[in-house]
Amino acid sequence: MKKQFGALFLSLVMVIGCSSTALAAEVGIERNTFSEKAGEVVWITNSDIDTFDAILDTSPEVIDNFFDSQGILVVTGNNTDEPLNLEEKLNLPVTAADTELAFASNDDAIIDPGIDIATIYYKHGNVFSVHEINVGSNDTVDRNALIEEVISEVKDNQAQPIATRASGSLIGEKDYTYTREPKGKMTAYYDVYTVQNFNSRDHYIIKANVTGMPGCDLGGAYETKYQGEDLDVTLSTSSSSVTVDDYGPERVANTGSVGVNVGGTLGEDISLELGLSWTQNTTDTNIDVSVSTSGVTWNTALSGGAQKAAFTFKPGINFQCPSNKSSVSVTANASYTLDSWDSGREEISLNKSFTCYPDRVS
Repeated sequence: MKKQFGALFLSLVMVIGCSSTALAAEVGIERNTFSEKAGEVVWITNSDIDTFDAILDTSPEVIDNFFDSQGILVVTGNNTDEPLNLEEKLNLPVTAADTELAFASNDDAIIDPGIDIATIYYKHGNVFSVHEINVGSNDTVDRNALIEEVISEVKDNQAQPIATRASGSLIGEKDYTYTREPKGKMTAYYDVYTVQNFNSRDHYIIKANVTGMPGCDLGGAYETKYQGEDLDVTLSTSSSSVTVDDYGPERVANTGSVGVNVGGTLGEDISLELGLSWTQNTTDTNIDVSVSTSGVTWNTALSGGAQKAAFTFKPGINFQCPSNKSSVSVTANASYTLDSWDSGREEISLNKSFTCYPDRVS
């Protein structure tokens, strides 16, 4: 690692303030460009990357102070280019990698990989978080407005307290926003917690929050003929000696809601101090679950009101491994299938992989 993550980004930047209005402001990159004002929003483009190293070498503390003050960094591409991958250029673990689109849940659905337009880096408490924004290949969405909308969500997330326990803590967040005009939209949030060396085992607990939004509920450039059909999520690992310890929810059919508890118990009369519990709305859904030792897939069929409005699915999983294992690889796949009366089924597909370490997620 060339420099610690916090000391990494801010030197290369152009500041547009807390409510930015353009992606390509002509602002010079200087050390004194960056203040420690709480909640500062900074935008950079690919053309700023070459300037970064010189400032990083002389003033790395500027970046640390920026993120510690809840600063938000927005990285965009130039013109039609996607944002450069800072992990590849700087050899830093900051973004999740794309996995193969073969994970799509509906073979007859059309999948558009879309275009990455921005990556947002920020701190939630002391934990670094990354939010990627992807739009459809033919979307006419106002990109500035979409990014500003996500920045507002990021600020809301920063304001939320982080739940911790004596032996466990949040170690990373991965967030995604995918739009596909005129059909629909999907967001996905993955919070990763860990409990280390509990009875000689390490635990990595992932809580997912995936929302599918059909065109019939969005308005604007989205068309009312599109409604949701399925919302599917897979959480799995390819690491050896790592297994699924528990998960939730289990199979659900025709109920209004179900309680989910992940990581709460490790057997009779044994409680894990980092137990996560929440309630999942299951109205107008039928949830089937496929389980193996390495992962879980939830297939959620939508009907009635769940087809015509935003539906949020919140599964969770608890992976366990020997306490001497240095890292655990996780694959997180989500798909939202939409249909209309006069066109074929189309799927918004999000396929990511990341690595969990005892103190971070990369």
